[in-house]
Amino acid sequence: MSDWIECKSGFIVADVIRWHEPIWDNAKRGKNAKPKKIGERSITAEVKKEDPAEGWVWFSVLECESKPLTKKPVETYKAGTEIKRKRTTIERNGFDRMPWSDESARMVLVQERQAHKPN
Repeated sequence: MSDWIECKSGFIVADVIRWHEPIWDNAKRGKNAKPKKIGERSITAEVKKEDPAEGWVWFSVLECESKPLTKKPVETYKAGTEIKRKRTTIERNGFDRMPWSDESARMVLVQERQAHKPN
């Protein structure tokens, strides 16, 4: 398969993307305490569906690697796991998109999506 395409926005349902995200400790620390970063995760997943009104996107994990930064265990998702993330969270840090075998077919879907977007 071809090289990945670096993106800042614009993934659609059926795209395969990969991104990196921090893993935060969700232990209660106190009123003004900031969460502590305990690891990092690299996820490759297929975009399954999205809710544009709420900004949520559902993915099916294809591959996941986690790297702990502390002694606390960090979760690694198994292939096939369904996860959801906010679109803005993924787009904020950028992601890579796997090219389609027929990019012109993808472009038609992107144009359809743009035509149906509420103003």
